[in-house]
Parts: sequence; C-alpha cells; structure tokens
Amino acid sequence: PDKSPEEYDLVFDVKADGWFNLMSALAGVPLGAAVVFSSIAGRFGNGGQGDYSAANDLLCKAISGLRRTRPETLASPSTGRPGAASAWPPAAPSPS
Repeated sequence: PDKSPEEYDLVFDVKADGWFNLMSALAGVPLGAAVVFSSIAGRFGNGGQGDYSAANDLLCKAISGLRRTRPETLASPSTGRPGAASAWPPAAPSPS
C-alpha cells in the first residue's frame, strides 16, 4: 500500500514487458524450449514486494501455459514440459 501504481509498474513491467515483447518477436518462430528466471518471492512473496512477486508469478504461469499458447514448443524428455522457471535461492547474508 505504500507504493504508487507508477512504482509498482516500474518493477512489474521489467519482467512482464520483457516476456511479452520476446514472445511477440518470436511469433511464428518455432520455439525449442524456454527458461525464465523467477524467485521464491513469486511463490511466497516478501513484505513490500507484491510487484516483484506478481511479476515472477506471471513468468511461472506463462511458462506453464506454453503447451497451450505455443503447442509447437518441444517438451523436455525429463519433465514433459516445454519450459522451466528457475527460482534463485535466497541471497547469502552479507559478511559482518
């Protein structure tokens, strides 16, 4: 609630616009697979990071939907899915 809509958009749009611009540019191009970089915040959220969490969740849902939105995308033999979201682990605490 402390962020303005403009501040929210600055964070959310980096990942969302990047994904949608890439998919638009690749329209009609066969896609072998896709990987997005997410965060554990996309699953559980962190205080004050609703924008960041929502952007990561959007990427995870977009990857999950590739079978429907890009049916030509090849599925991985190991997962049967055409894409993967890699969630970075929490950052190590900084040394004192």
